[in-house]
Amino acid sequence: MRSTEVTFAPVTTDKIRVLQPSGGGPVYRPNIMWVAEVQVWGTPAA
Repeated sequence: MRSTEVTFAPVTTDKIRVLQPSGGGPVYRPNIMWVAEVQVWGTPAA
């Protein structure tokens, strides 16, 4: 099983977006995105 891990410097934001090109995904199931895990840490707004 393949996995990709992405790390970057801390930022402040209100939202995140995960993109996939049109028709992306497995060849046998185009336009499907399978996301196993997403973690976002931060301090909750007061």
